[in-house]
Amino acid sequence: MSTLIVSQINVFMTKKKVEFFLNVMQDIIQIASNTEIKKEGRRTMVSITMVTPKSEYLDFIINRISVLNFDFNEKRFFVHEIEKAYQSVNEVCIWQIDEFYIKNLPLDASIQTYGKIDLSRHKRVYGGTLAGLNIESQIKENKIVKDVYHTFNFLRPSQCLGILIQVGDIIQIRKMFFYVNQFGFRRIKL
Repeated sequence: MSTLIVSQINVFMTKKKVEFFLNVMQDIIQIASNTEIKKEGRRTMVSITMVTPKSEYLDFIINRISVLNFDFNEKRFFVHEIEKAYQSVNEVCIWQIDEFYIKNLPLDASIQTYGKIDLSRHKRVYGGTLAGLNIESQIKENKIVKDVYHTFNFLRPSQCLGILIQVGDIIQIRKMFFYVNQFGFRRIKL
């Protein structure tokens, strides 16, 4: 299985050279994922986004731009790196207890009865991002947990229908886990 590479190439030129550049690079621009032309002060920037499994192809494009003597910069990322970075910053998961006799137990009672909280007893019923729930990611974790609870139990967005957060459920924010208690939430280590 090959890994996809995303490349963002920004090429800088005067307004007069844009048409020449677009004509010379027409074959590349036709297969680009995205091409934008932006005014950058006195210069114009042509921004080309490419997605390919072959870094050699990107090297060929960069070499071609260099030969044309244009100023440029490039950023390359693997798709899995972008996904991982995005999810690690914005990950929200709802884990609900699957076993009826354990549901609705406060944290202390659950630990006393069953020992350490075990995520394998829970089923992941939702996974997404804070942005997808319209929740600000820069606020404190306690506020985020309250906002997630409020969103699922009161605002009921379409992607959350059928999911009510109850005592015994776990709200995961990034790599932190919060047990839904009778009154509030308790951060737990798993």
